[in-house]
Amino acid sequence: MNPSSKSFDSRPSGISRYIPDILKFLMFAAALIFLIVSGTRTLGYHWQWYRVPRYLFSITDDGFTSGPLMDGLLVTFQITGVSLLLAFSLGLVAVLFRLSNSFSARALARSYLELIRNTPLLIQLFFLYFVIVPFGEWEKNPRLQAKTLVGLRYGALPEVEPHSIRYQVSF
Repeated sequence: MNPSSKSFDSRPSGISRYIPDILKFLMFAAALIFLIVSGTRTLGYHWQWYRVPRYLFSITDDGFTSGPLMDGLLVTFQITGVSLLLAFSLGLVAVLFRLSNSFSARALARSYLELIRNTPLLIQLFFLYFVIVPFGEWEKNPRLQAKTLVGLRYGALPEVEPHSIRYQVSF
């Protein structure tokens, strides 16, 4: 073997190079589980897990009925899905306006981004609930309020600097 072709990398190759990290992780996980179990024993509280299934689902003569936790999970998925679509749409429009040659489109996008990003979420929630909601059908639909606010908030998160993109979009 030619001494000049020797590799100076002394790390083991293959799966054996990950064994120390895996062992460290397993030791950390075991210590964490030990601390949690010993901590819950000292609390003197006995968890009543047998009560949980009725909040998940129940089986009656009519069939399967979802419980309040499953209903809440479904509402969470609905709000997430609609908010994701709204955020994607608003974010795409904001990015295209930021890359536009039009001064008014860039100003509109910049205003939207700065307004949403630089106000706290709680202030936006209060503004939506106490100022905008009394006008229109939003007062009757709190889920629509949540979908709109989350969509507006996360639609303002993408950041594209015009100088980082090679092509300009013209409107």
